Amino acid sequence: MRNTITALRGCGLGGSVAETVKLRVLTVSDIEAVADLDESLVGVRRREYWQNRLERAEASWVPSLVAEINGRVIGFILGSPSGWEYGIPEDVALIDTIGVCHEYRGRGIGKQLFKEMSSMFGRVGIRTIYVFARQENGDLLRFCRSIGFREGDMIKLELTI
Repeated sequence: MRNTITALRGCGLGGSVAETVKLRVLTVSDIEAVADLDESLVGVRRREYWQNRLERAEASWVPSLVAEINGRVIGFILGSPSGWEYGIPEDVALIDTIGVCHEYRGRGIGKQLFKEMSSMFGRVGIRTIYVFARQENGDLLRFCRSIGFREGDMIKLELTI
């Protein structure tokens, strides 16, 4: 995997300054930036949660990614091959988290993160990617549909206790 990829150009804040978005491998050293971005999106600080998640992501044989501009993390994507959990074949992967700063949404950053991660999955034999989303998460559902996702054959079962 290349550590840095020039992904997009012309993604300026004020419309006049061209900026380059770079994608790179997510590491545990990104903890504060990812926790900050997540807090801005969900309204709760979850540093311990992210510490655990980033440690697992770093150990995966397909790396997760961050998008940054001028060294500032503005987006991230985490996913992993299935490994036969729940009977899901090994040629399936799961994207479980994607986030982009509010100010950079709608500029193709999430799509670029997904495109690079799906390319890495393809290089290791993954043929299908799953994403799980809540019905009321319209932004995520619209994003997933815009990059080609559709309802699959998995059935979600739920038991309230």
